[in-house]
Amino acid sequence: MKTSWILASSLAAGALFAAAAQSAPESAGWRVFTSDEGRFRVDMPGKPVETTETRSTIVGSLTGYRFEFEQDDSFFLVEYRDLPRVATLFMSSKSLVAQATDGLLDYAKGPVLRNEEITVDGEPARALRYTVTNRDNQTARARVILADRRLYLLIAGVPDKAGEETKATRFLDSFEFWKAP
Repeated sequence: MKTSWILASSLAAGALFAAAAQSAPESAGWRVFTSDEGRFRVDMPGKPVETTETRSTIVGSLTGYRFEFEQDDSFFLVEYRDLPRVATLFMSSKSLVAQATDGLLDYAKGPVLRNEEITVDGEPARALRYTVTNRDNQTARARVILADRRLYLLIAGVPDKAGEETKATRFLDSFEFWKAP
């Protein structure tokens, strides 16, 4: 009995070691990036560069906070903006997400391959796939999420090569946000 337990635990440990060894190359360089001010965390393949931008709109100034990491032919970006209360009074959450999505796709100017309504942790969102014409027709995947009045934009652009799609999936699926207290 004791021998079979030792054998079983040795096999389990060996399987875990083998699985860790297989995933190590994919995980190399990836780290969890957390923005306490942005109230989110996400896996990124390196340390992102933070920038801010303020735009004037008909509802007032909107400041965007962007966190972007570029490597070789890939880029990973999280941006968030807090919408003014007046915007949420006159438009539904779904309409605000749709409007933000349209703005992104107009800016990208490439063919839309997917534009689907989804929810992320119960909040209205869109999942997108489109061609980025100003990056050698690279395919990008994106999510637009509205949580309370905070609009999140996530974009992963990766080359159309074997294995690269898993990076975009890891980035998008790792995103977590939390609401203001």
